[in-house]
Formats: sequence, C-alpha cells, structure tokens
Amino acid sequence: MNEPSHFDHLIDEINDSEAEQQQEAKEQEKQELTSTMMSQDDFTANFIGLHGAAATFSGIKSLALPNSHVNEATAEEVAGVLYETILDIPMLHFMLYPGNKWIGRGFVMIMYVQGMRGAISAEMAEKGHKKQKAKPHTKSQPSFEGDVSPDQAAALGA
Repeated sequence: MNEPSHFDHLIDEINDSEAEQQQEAKEQEKQELTSTMMSQDDFTANFIGLHGAAATFSGIKSLALPNSHVNEATAEEVAGVLYETILDIPMLHFMLYPGNKWIGRGFVMIMYVQGMRGAISAEMAEKGHKKQKAKPHTKSQPSFEGDVSPDQAAALGA
C-alpha cells in the first residue's frame, strides 16, 4: 500500500539537516584548506604581473595585461576561473601557496618554448622561401584527374 506516512515531514527534516551539515562541513574544509594559500586577489595580481614579466622577457607587448584585446576585467575573470579550477584539483594546490616558485618558472619555460617555436618557424619559412626562389617558375596548366603531365608523356615516348 502506498499511503502517506505521518512521519514523512520528520524524515524530510532529518534529510535537510544532514544536507546542511554536509554543506557546512565542505565549507569548513575549504576554509581550512585555503587559509594557508594565497587569496584570489593575490593570485590575480600575480597572474597579471607574470603576463607583464612575459611581455618584458619576450619583447611581445601584447602579453602584458591589459592590452588592446584583453581588458583588466577580463583578465581578472580569467584569473578567477583559474584560481577556482586550481582549488578544485588537489594536485594543483601547490600553485596557490605563497612564495610559490613554480608558477613563475612555468611561465619562463613557456616563454622559452614559445620563443624557440617562433625562431624555428621563422627559420623554416626562410628556408622554404629560399627554395622557392631557387626553383624556376614555370607556368603550368592546372592538371585534372586523368591528365598526363609532360614528364609522364616524355616517359611514354609521346
């Protein structure tokens, strides 16, 4: 039988009370965890500052925040999302401890790799440009599937 129980409201109160206690415990745990970490404001200041350092290090002015494409409010929002994401991933908590050297080192490594990528790309483009200049330009008709190229025709004795 599926009759209403006179104890349903008591069960609901107990469930609500347990849910509130669990929420309070989570908030307490987060407070204890973040009490030794840098605040979101400090993280945001470091985030924006590291972009400035990267701009100085690399000579790429667009890396500094704010810039012509990213205003300060957007940079602060992105830093806030990163901060919350780091809080959600225990393995990344080390990034939020004051005096952390790893974020700065990571930025330097990224800037180095990006600089090397740019240098390699430029060199490869230059080599490709030199090869293109070395080849004589011959005007050829676009070939269609089934068309015989002059080299193929010569090989066939045509």
